[in-house]
Amino acid sequence: SRFLIFNDKQNKALRALMTAGGKQTRLTLFYHALSKRQLKHSDALAIGVAIEGIHLASLIHDDIIDGANIRRHQQTLHERFSPFIALHMGNVVFTQSLLALADIEDRDVHDVFSRLFYQMVRGEIKQQSNQDNRNVSLYRYLKVMRDKTALFVESIMYLAGYLSGYDTDTLTHYRRSGYNIGMAYQLKDDLFDYLSTEATLGKPALSDQKNGYYTLVSATDGVNQSKRLAHRYIERALSHLRKLPPELNRRELIYYTTTLYKRTR
Repeated sequence: SRFLIFNDKQNKALRALMTAGGKQTRLTLFYHALSKRQLKHSDALAIGVAIEGIHLASLIHDDIIDGANIRRHQQTLHERFSPFIALHMGNVVFTQSLLALADIEDRDVHDVFSRLFYQMVRGEIKQQSNQDNRNVSLYRYLKVMRDKTALFVESIMYLAGYLSGYDTDTLTHYRRSGYNIGMAYQLKDDLFDYLSTEATLGKPALSDQKNGYYTLVSATDGVNQSKRLAHRYIERALSHLRKLPPELNRRELIYYTTTLYKRTR
């Protein structure tokens, strides 16, 4: 309800977006990765709200940039209203996410989110600079993926370990598992965008290419390359997850991560 501060019609559209079958992947990973003693801590709850809000705001903004007309089988906000209104709605959701963090006194938590915001914007700018370039190098492609997706998941996992009070070595495994999960997840998304239909995805298929963004998948033998690279990233992620403290219920976390990777859309 924190994000529903517009008029009735706009709130209805936002509520539809928030409840339209989104996987809440980032939020679920965060709570799976927390130690049991931290699950109901007020800081953990506030960070969970911020994670979901930041992701929601990024979806609204990405849909405007991409000109997408469908998201999660629903009409996108800029299609239902206008790009101008949707932009403001995304901005307010984003600032409300920041307000959710306002009562957290730990400066390190705020530093993590500050760096994350910068990296996400940097990733979007890098992607725009690659627009209509059919010969984007693998290095540049992976850097965009890192900034737009992987560092978000890395930050989420790091914060879960940090709030749980684990040592530096354990936090390294948290961070690296998150980075590799994020890279594998985005590679799978690119594969879905290339291979699936709009009915399956719940959003326009081939949207990357239609907007002039050429991913690894669209290169010669790109599908097989992407599958191999995604598999490599998920194996690295699982290797780091297996080194986390057993009190976390690692089996559940590994099971969720594996299920996430094997999803079909």
